[in-house]
Amino acid sequence: MSGRVLFHLLAYDIANPTRLKAVARIAESYGVRIQYSLFLMRLSPPRRDQLLAKLERIIHPREDDVRLYPLPARPEWETMGKAIWPEGVWLAGEWPENAEEEEADTQTEENGP
Repeated sequence: MSGRVLFHLLAYDIANPTRLKAVARIAESYGVRIQYSLFLMRLSPPRRDQLLAKLERIIHPREDDVRLYPLPARPEWETMGKAIWPEGVWLAGEWPENAEEEEADTQTEENGP
């Protein structure tokens, strides 16, 4: 996989309520909830690996199902029915060139050096 920041879909089915809450909290910190157990995320390869490592520590491999699907660089999608975002809100555009640097700076500030 390339070193580019790409959209990903994270989907999960977690058997235990405690693990479910933990997985949801992690997913919310990385992306936007699209449906109950489906998140849209923009991840660089290091952030993707970090996310997967965190999830691997929580899930039970014989009881839970977690899937992370990379999307094309310019994904297109159609929606029907009730939207999760208010009318007029769209997820579009490219991240600024320095988005990963700003993200790293923010994480350093939050977590310390």
